[in-house]
Amino acid sequence: MELLDRIINAKDLEEVKEIVDKELEIKSSNAHKVDQLGMINSINSTKPFEGFIPYETRIKYNNLGMESYSMNTKDFFYDFSKFIKDCNINKPGMLIASLESFINSYFGMGHKNSRESIFNDIAWNNTETDEEYFQALENNKIGDLKGQNAAECTERAAVAQQILSLFGFETYYCMGCIKTDKLEEAHAFNIVKSKNGYVVVDYSVPVACFDNDGKVKGYFPFTGEISNQEFEEFIQGGNLKEFANYEYDNISKKNKLDSKREYVIGEFKITKEDVY
Repeated sequence: MELLDRIINAKDLEEVKEIVDKELEIKSSNAHKVDQLGMINSINSTKPFEGFIPYETRIKYNNLGMESYSMNTKDFFYDFSKFIKDCNINKPGMLIASLESFINSYFGMGHKNSRESIFNDIAWNNTETDEEYFQALENNKIGDLKGQNAAECTERAAVAQQILSLFGFETYYCMGCIKTDKLEEAHAFNIVKSKNGYVVVDYSVPVACFDNDGKVKGYFPFTGEISNQEFEEFIQGGNLKEFANYEYDNISKKNKLDSKREYVIGEFKITKEDVY
């Protein structure tokens, strides 16, 4: 991957930023224009979006009210580029896997704060009138959630979409539903083109890696392969894909579990008869 090599071989972080800025300019100018992505309404979600999300696009993270933010943030591109240079992440597979750790560090872990309160506080503390306050809510951006321990799947998948697209991966931002033995809820995730098909990549319901004492030492994104035909059916919405859950041991060996997880695109509920 040319961009990956150029960043790793850059002489300093200033050169890294210059390289990233030039690539962002290209990606932004060629991006498919879309006003809004995410939870458009309570019945149907956005169809999968391919490629770089324009800065002005607003991500709607709740099917009620005005809860949305723009993608007008660049710092995570710079932060991740420094991350891969410092860690010498020089292979595509390493980049995809390491993005889980980066997203965790960028947004913070857990849900100690709510997105609504963070955006409202920013608007409230920087305005004097009601008109200014509501206008400020239209200026919310995804970067406002950096380090706030508030980001959920919508933001995590959006950042993954941007970074993977920047580095040349054919990537799709998907909104639908996930079901495991512990949850069933609306969910955002990504699909990435592979050599032989496509891969569902989930940075929000990840896979644990355990040490020899059985303690969690880290997380990796969940990945599940789908064929070209399954991909074409999957992105149309309403079709389910079922995967076996797994975990990693201390030597990074993948161990299958007895449980399953299911994904659907375009709907917020699981319909069993649609499984293929």
